Formats: sequence, C-alpha cells, structure tokens
Amino acid sequence: MKLDQVARRYQQLGIAVVPSKPQTKQPLVKWKDPHFIEVIHGMWENKELLQEYDEKLINKFFLDKQPGQINMAGILGSPSQGLAVLDIDFDAEFNILDLFKNKKVWIQKSGKGYHIFFRIENADYEVLPSVVIAKSPKGQIELRLHDCLVMLSPSVHPNGKMYSWLTPQTQDMATFTFEEALTWANRFIVDNFNAEPFNVWNSENKEIELEKDVDISKWKELHGRLSGWIIKALSVEPEKGERNETAMRLVSVL
Repeated sequence: MKLDQVARRYQQLGIAVVPSKPQTKQPLVKWKDPHFIEVIHGMWENKELLQEYDEKLINKFFLDKQPGQINMAGILGSPSQGLAVLDIDFDAEFNILDLFKNKKVWIQKSGKGYHIFFRIENADYEVLPSVVIAKSPKGQIELRLHDCLVMLSPSVHPNGKMYSWLTPQTQDMATFTFEEALTWANRFIVDNFNAEPFNVWNSENKEIELEKDVDISKWKELHGRLSGWIIKALSVEPEKGERNETAMRLVSVL
C-alpha cells in the first residue's frame, strides 16, 4: 500500500498524521504550531476546508511514496481524539498479545519494543504531564499522553527495523479516563516487567506543597511526583517580556 493511502486511513481513524524524515523521528513540519494543530487537524468547524488541508499535507509529503522513503508519526493528545501510548522500549520475554485478548488496544511492534495505543477521554491537558517515565530491570517504559509524537507503521526506525502492527486498527479503540489508564498501566508494568509504577501527582490534589526541610528519601519521592509538572511548565514558551510563572515558582522552591 502506498503511504498516501496509509495516511488517509490513519486520519479516518482520528489520528493526526505528521511526516518525518526517512528512518528518523524528526518531523518535517512545525507540528506544534497552533495553526497546524487547530486548523489542519480537526479543531476547526469548517470540515470542507479541513479536508482540503489534510489532502494538501498528504499530497505534499506522502503521495506515491513507498515505505522507507519517508516516515510518519501521529500527534498524541487532543489533535488525535485523546490518543495515548504505553511505550515499552525493550522486547518482552513472552507473547505480549496473550495479555490483550479481547481487548481493544492497538499494539505496534517498534524498533526496540512495543507501542500500546488507547485513548483518554475528558483529559485536562493543561495539568497532565506530556510523558511519564518508569524504570524496569530491562529498560525504560513511558506513558505518552500529549504534546508529543509516536511513530506509525510502516515507518522505519533509526536502527533499520520497520514498525509493524500486531493487532487490527479498529475504530472503537479502548478508551479510559486518565485515572483508569494510570491504574491499568501501573498494574501492567509492575506485574509483567517488575517495573516501578508511574509516579504522578495525586489526581485529587494537583497542587503539591513542598516542605521547607526535605531529606533525600523525601526528595526522591517529590521529584517523581513533580517531574511531569516540571516538564509541562518548562515546555510553555512565555510571551516576550513575560516569564513562565509556573517554572519560576518551581525554581524558587527547588
């Protein structure tokens, strides 16, 4: 199948597609530009113009292209209807499909491990971290939520391996609230990979108060809880002449 057909299929499934350089994860468009997000990928009322923009994007980058000539990625978060990914950066010592029988997640074999796709509904992306990281004896696991990309089959990983789907890509993808997704993901990685759980702030108390005197063990706990917030705070570019107030508050207490 030609890549323009693949890109159209992903867009029909609600995934905002971004072209990337061949055998890299480097996007070829400024996908974080608000105009790109809001106009090209579904947050605009005029559906006819939306289709026109989508066609221009596909025709410019993917038309008549074959796998290996260009890569493609999906935007996670609201542009792709709440798309999120559990990114396992190593091979499993068991058949991972056995754990997801009769489940509606999509599973993709990546260059090193697996991507498990699902959607998050009613997410408050203003406060959720973009990426949450957990460690296991075999390597790193990421819960990727928004403001980041995931490579899509049939892209080619920098190591030369092609991304490939292990499950069908159905319209009715598994959907969770953030709390449900976090609970499921933690159970999955702890039980199957002996990983530490994803450490995110208490969903009922997103404002974290720091104690004045914090010992090393307490600091490690707070560091894990704050990591996603720090990432989010430092990723916000302030207007000229202003400062990132969230980042400044964090710096003042750290």
